Amino acid sequence: MYYSELFQRKQISGESVEDYGNAILKLARRAHGGVSLDEHDRLAMEHFLQGLHPSFRRFVMMSDPQSFEQAFRIAKREECNERLTRIEEVSTACAVNAVSADASVIQKLEDVTKKLDMLERKMNSVSVQSYPGQGSTTQFAPGNPRGSGLRTEDGKPICHYCHKIGHIARYCPAKQGIQQQQRGGGQTGLN
Repeated sequence: MYYSELFQRKQISGESVEDYGNAILKLARRAHGGVSLDEHDRLAMEHFLQGLHPSFRRFVMMSDPQSFEQAFRIAKREECNERLTRIEEVSTACAVNAVSADASVIQKLEDVTKKLDMLERKMNSVSVQSYPGQGSTTQFAPGNPRGSGLRTEDGKPICHYCHKIGHIARYCPAKQGIQQQQRGGGQTGLN
């Protein structure tokens, strides 16, 4: 029974070389209890190499170990090297991801800054206002030789009261009509 277990024993995924080696030694002692120490060591080494993870086995066999102890140490060293390599790969990948993330964040910030600068320039250069139903208008500053208030791009005045083109609030017919109604109580002038 122990011999069968020893023959079938393989290093399982995630199992350390140390745990696997200790399990092989224990099974080898039970399965080959009556053999000499040299023979026990050779059999344990053979079973150890047969069940060892393929990536470790190749390296250990190339080193040509002479005893179980040598095979065990070589496999452990290779396991440590593999872990270090994995850690270095992960840290390198993390560093690359961090750098690329930083680069993409920086690029996005630069894009947003450019867009904000462009928007600010447009806002500073735009002196155009629009009323519903009207075309573009230009606001002229008071004291401007062309007058004050809103004007269309071709210079026509826009009324502040009714927002129609062609007159200003002072001469607005809608405003004058309301003022006359308020003053005269709604008389039409027909007697």
